[in-house]
Amino acid sequence: RPDKKKHVEGVITGLKILCFEPQISIPDVFIWMMSGTTRIAYDRIPVHQIIYTENPKGRGKLCGKTGSFFLKKPRKESIGAHLSLTIWFGKFEHVANAFKTPAGSEVTVYAETYENEMSVMGNWVTKLLPRPKFSDVTGKYEIPKDSFLPPDGWRFDTEWKISVDRSLDFDNEQGLSVFRETVFEGQTRKPGAMWSISSTVTWWNDEKGDDAPSTEDMQCKEGWQWKTGWALDINRAVDSKGFEYADEPNYGNYGPIERNYHLARRRLWTRIRERIGETKKKEYDGDPDGWEYSKLFTTKFHTKERSFDMVRRRRWNRKLVSDVPVPVVFSILKDLDDKKSKDNPDMFNIAPRVMTEYGSKNARTYQLRAYLYQARGLLGADPTGYSDPYARIIFGNRSGCTKTVHQTCSPMWDASVVLDNIEICGDKTEIAANPPYIVIELFDEDVLNQAMHDTMKILKKEKSNKMLDNVSQLDVSIQLNNNTSSFVNHDKLGRVVCKPRIMDGSSEGDPTKLQWYSTQGVKRCKGELLAAFELYEIGERELPGLPPFSNGTYIVPTGIRPEL
Repeated sequence: RPDKKKHVEGVITGLKILCFEPQISIPDVFIWMMSGTTRIAYDRIPVHQIIYTENPKGRGKLCGKTGSFFLKKPRKESIGAHLSLTIWFGKFEHVANAFKTPAGSEVTVYAETYENEMSVMGNWVTKLLPRPKFSDVTGKYEIPKDSFLPPDGWRFDTEWKISVDRSLDFDNEQGLSVFRETVFEGQTRKPGAMWSISSTVTWWNDEKGDDAPSTEDMQCKEGWQWKTGWALDINRAVDSKGFEYADEPNYGNYGPIERNYHLARRRLWTRIRERIGETKKKEYDGDPDGWEYSKLFTTKFHTKERSFDMVRRRRWNRKLVSDVPVPVVFSILKDLDDKKSKDNPDMFNIAPRVMTEYGSKNARTYQLRAYLYQARGLLGADPTGYSDPYARIIFGNRSGCTKTVHQTCSPMWDASVVLDNIEICGDKTEIAANPPYIVIELFDEDVLNQAMHDTMKILKKEKSNKMLDNVSQLDVSIQLNNNTSSFVNHDKLGRVVCKPRIMDGSSEGDPTKLQWYSTQGVKRCKGELLAAFELYEIGERELPGLPPFSNGTYIVPTGIRPEL
């Protein structure tokens, strides 16, 4: 009866509400991604999901486990980052349980301070520094090496050592199968001169400001091949020829409007390349003394010194050990020469750097095979009511994507995406029981080529003044025909988060089957994805042959694809 059904649904809703304490006094946990002092992405974790109790039935489902968290941009739907971490929250007397690490790993605790210097007249000095000589990473607190006091129950195990931040040396294409190569073509002129070949000096730089070869001299990197030709990127704040202008090439702020006092201009050339094999592991080629360089302390650091770098820093670490796991918080002396009573010194607290380290024997290499057959019922993002959907698969530090199927809400990709050499640390049994998450992002590809030409026609018909007449003569249409990849808008259709199937000896004889996964992550999100995912350990045994190759892509193999 309808009335009884409504009553039962009301009881179920009430039970769901009573599952959580209505007036919980512990606030939720926020994770923020910072860029300098700006918060650019966040995630909110309900504390009941990570809280620890002695009774296993009362623990949070993510307590002490590795979870997958998506950091959202404030007031936007787009993802700021995909974070995989282990989080624990509990009482002080239960803190020893927080230090239980996966097999083959070790929790290491380091005291950390940064040594800072500034360039004055070509010499690196510590005078006139805008921050202390030794400080934390933000530069707000002065932290000399001898100001660290080991917490109760902890002791220093090593001396101070320089610790290089290897993440600064990563290439932009790290983990990508398709990459957009970029290079700036720049020109400088003397005051009062024209922008002509005889009166200008041409230079080529990458996005970091380092010298780079020209578009004619640039060679494709090992393990890659060019997919498109060079094209100007005018989908930016530039003029009709793709140029942006500045007072000075190194320190100027570039803008799209030319002024008489501008002595430098540049434009961005782009070209797409795709991975066809594995590249050799890159050796560290940064500063041998561990220094990191930058224009200012508030801008991004890099490992190689450049001509316009004004500041540098390097990180010092010192390892701590404890026989009994207890909380670790440093008490830092604010003034080493403080004449106050030794029983009540002026101090502040700071948390150390805590890391989970794995031995080389517990670093395993895997191959992921993602079989994406089709999707159905996706959002219609175009004015026609349809979309041009494609899927991007992200797993660890690797990613790949399918081809685009135009004008449909139920695309059939029939694609197999193979991601090689994925490094996962941990015990083999634990990885099999709790493998990392796979993220599949669904996008609508809208090429702006036609939309821009339609706008040109409208402006030409109006002819309200001579400025509008000139619009149709822009070189934009010439570049659009060369390469439309730079003029593509990607509207998000949804996201699927799932785990792969571990293919080991126990899975033999049980074929992998396609499953329907519901999409999420977008308002008014709808639709489903039909896919399957297999994870193989490389080196354990001989891998099966790759899926069949047809029309420039791998397709879903027989035995997994549906049989009609």
